Amino acid sequence: MRCVAGRRWIVALWIYALPVALGAGVGPVSPTVVYNVSSLLPVSKSTDPRALDTFTGFNHNMLHHQRWDLSLASLACDLNLQVLRYPGGTLSAFWDWRTGWVISEADFEAHCPNSTSYKYLQYARQYNGTALYDLANLKLYVETCRLRNGAEPTVNFVLNMITRNLTDQMAMLKQAEAIGVQVRLVELGNEFYAGALRCVTDRFVNASVYASVAEQWAATIKSEFPLATVSVVGREYRQSDAHTPRVANWTQTVAQRLASTEVDAITMHPYWGGGVGPVSTSKTSFWGTLKQQQEQLDNMQQPGAIATMIASALRKQESTVLGYMHNNSWLRPWRVAVTECNVFDRIGLVRYTWTHALMVAAAHVALLSGPNITQAVHHSFDGCCGFATTFTPPLAGYFGGRLVPPLPNELVIEANSLTSTGHVLQLLGRLMTAERLNGTAVYPLAFNPPAPVLDTPGPLPLPGLLGVVVRYSKGSGPLQPRPTSGAILLNLLPDPVPIHWTTTPHWQQANATQLTALSPKWMVNPIVNRSQVVVKTYSLSRGDPDWIAPPFSVTTLTMA
Repeated sequence: MRCVAGRRWIVALWIYALPVALGAGVGPVSPTVVYNVSSLLPVSKSTDPRALDTFTGFNHNMLHHQRWDLSLASLACDLNLQVLRYPGGTLSAFWDWRTGWVISEADFEAHCPNSTSYKYLQYARQYNGTALYDLANLKLYVETCRLRNGAEPTVNFVLNMITRNLTDQMAMLKQAEAIGVQVRLVELGNEFYAGALRCVTDRFVNASVYASVAEQWAATIKSEFPLATVSVVGREYRQSDAHTPRVANWTQTVAQRLASTEVDAITMHPYWGGGVGPVSTSKTSFWGTLKQQQEQLDNMQQPGAIATMIASALRKQESTVLGYMHNNSWLRPWRVAVTECNVFDRIGLVRYTWTHALMVAAAHVALLSGPNITQAVHHSFDGCCGFATTFTPPLAGYFGGRLVPPLPNELVIEANSLTSTGHVLQLLGRLMTAERLNGTAVYPLAFNPPAPVLDTPGPLPLPGLLGVVVRYSKGSGPLQPRPTSGAILLNLLPDPVPIHWTTTPHWQQANATQLTALSPKWMVNPIVNRSQVVVKTYSLSRGDPDWIAPPFSVTTLTMA
């Protein structure tokens, strides 16, 4: 394991919690109060200077589209996210990289004889005999981004450790390098702690067996690709896991077993709930019954509901990732790669709303502010059930099963447009790719007077203003340009907030971009076209550093 500076941990966590503590007991925003913003001491991300080069990204299941074409790749590249996870999550265990599709039906049954009803078997039967999402098609995406953005995204290769062997997967990585797709991120499987499939539990009876095999695979990968970051399967903390022996100690077993090996990071997937009930548990309808939908819609429009929903995203990161790392000495030295996150797909009507976008933005800022967290990969690029960042044809499945207003004829989707989360992730992606980052630290923001808190119940008050500064790598010597910084600031409150921007002593000019919903209606209704999101750009100077953060807004700034 490539250890990080553990001695910075206590300071860093205190810094992360400071805006929360300072916000306790603060009332509503006063229009006469100006909030002075300054950046705090650095939070260590990693000793690897490349760590923040691969922070943002998206997971993708190409079974929805079968392969990239120029139009689809261009849409994805315009998100400016730094990482593409290939070939995806769970399906990686059944992936044949040579065909660019899931393994054959016969192959599936040979490896998983007791899982013949599993959903990926149906895709095996659909194979048309031609190469689909293979490495050549993956390169089309990478090359399209290079031509459009001037830089190539990083591919996070999720290896098939269930139905393929190490020799086969090494051949894939070597072939990728041979055709010009760099091997920088490698993930050794996906969510193997789950015991749903016999072929997974037969292969990895428990976490110790997985760790032993992962150690061997990591050593072989590093011998061929010494600069690659290799991650292993971990599990974020969930209280309910205590009742499932396979899951309960998975992360601790893996972390301790691999502490002095070639493994660099542990993955986690902190999905969160919507914060308002009821929650549908149906496996056939992702929206729930008419009664459930109506009850949830009523709940979403109650006073304080938006704050409660946003808080659910923040508290999930605090309890399952940040707090988990802080409370366990065996986990603190590790880098953590969050390679999937989003609202859980069966949560209901919050999906596609502007509230959903703010939940995703808040989760990303929380993870960016946390020590040693080096990735926050969104699930996913497209697909049904509220996960998508884009509306891509066919569009019929996006709101299939939604029974409450707005009525289907009001949900006229603009094809190839961004969803609410897509708008926010594109803004964050553009900030993170604006320059090459100095990836060893970030700087959480402090507010004076203290930021008002979200009006929501819970064990700890949560700040209504949240933000972080990232430092770019331009030099600071006498013959070099001034250092450049980027910043993200979220106003999660229903009021505009006056800001006095004093974050760093060296900046002279700043360019800002703000996103807000067109009206409060879209906080609880789906955003389906560009006109429902307001984009504002403006400039700040050292001599005039005051501006207004609109209600429920996301602002990014590039400072020089």
